Amino acid sequence: DWARRPFLRTLLEQGVVVRLYTDGMVHAKFAVVDEQVAWVGSANLDARSITLNFEVCAVVYDARAALQLLAQYESLSSRSRLLLIEELDNGRLSRMAEGLVWLLSPQL
Repeated sequence: DWARRPFLRTLLEQGVVVRLYTDGMVHAKFAVVDEQVAWVGSANLDARSITLNFEVCAVVYDARAALQLLAQYESLSSRSRLLLIEELDNGRLSRMAEGLVWLLSPQL
């Protein structure tokens, strides 16, 4: 959690909506573009996931599959909550801890 905080703060500052799943953990990632194309897999978008952990993703050019993934997103969203940037601003000590953990983030 500490390692992801600086990255989440950057996303939130750029206007990205971040939802936190509250009913366990979901490791899968996916994106849907124009309800036509989907990207789905387990890899994070970093060098470690792709080159060291050999995680993979698939790109699917199928509207039906894209819509099924959107339905899955809606289901997961109903069991999640919005992350507010105020939750990440806990003062100087928190920022120092984040900075220390950030140094280890390529290994996490």
